[in-house]
Order: sequence, then C-alpha cells, then structure tokens
Amino acid sequence: MVKNVEIIGMNELHELINGLPREFQYKFLKESTREAGKFIEKAAIDNVPSQTVKKQIKRFPVKSQIPGTWVGWNTKERKKDYDAAKTRAQKAWAWMGGFWLEYGTSGRWSKKDRRARKIEPIGWFRRAVDMNIDKTEKEFDNIILKRLNRKLDKLGFR
Repeated sequence: MVKNVEIIGMNELHELINGLPREFQYKFLKESTREAGKFIEKAAIDNVPSQTVKKQIKRFPVKSQIPGTWVGWNTKERKKDYDAAKTRAQKAWAWMGGFWLEYGTSGRWSKKDRRARKIEPIGWFRRAVDMNIDKTEKEFDNIILKRLNRKLDKLGFR
C-alpha cells in the first residue's frame, strides 16, 4: 500500500510519471502543465499595457505527442481582433501589437522615406516568464502531488 508520495527532484518525478499507466500519463501531464501555467499567464496580462494584446494572451495545449501547455499570444484571438478592426492601423496593432511591445520597432519605414512611430521594447512576456518561472516549477510539483494522491485515493491505494 502506498501511504504518501514525496518527490525530491526531477529524476524522481520522471520515474514517477513513467511508472503511471500510459493513457493516464498524457492527460495527467496536460492538465498539470495547464494549471501551472496560470502564473505566467497572469503576469503577462498584468505586464502588457495594451487592452487588445491583453485579451489575446491565453493558455492552450501543445498539440504533439509530448503533453504541455503553451502560454502566449493566441492566433485565434488575433484573427478575431484583426477582423473586427476598422482602420488599417487598428488591424496592424491587432496582428503585431504584442511583438512590437516585446521587441520594439525602429521607427523607419522604407517607402519614400516615410517615418513610422518608434516603439520602445518593454519585454512584457520575458519579464513575466523570468519573474514567475520558479513559482511555476514549485506549483507544478505541488499540482502533480495533489493529482497523484487523488488518483491513488480513487484507485484504493490508501
């Protein structure tokens, strides 16, 4: 009988997850990573000044054989905002605003020496990740322990 589960390091975590049934591993990791990504998502939303870009920041699943969650700028939301925009400038901001705020723009434009507004980079997403990565990793461990203990209770191992 398993009384309690304690994870000390990443190697132990890998062994624990690999010991789970295959069909359970994928769902287990997908749900755990999605829940742990909430800290980065919230920080990114708080860091960005544009309302248009704020509503485009989402958590969504990685579509591959390796389960995971992507926190970032959702292209479906960008498309909705782009389609709803009335002017050319609003369309450009809806599509590229997050990139311009993250990396900045030079303020130069090539056609007939026209000038565009220079945007200073603020690094809203990099800051969100850098400031919350430790908290996210710790919370990920806690989430895995809670989910695993719930699953063990449900299977009758306690």
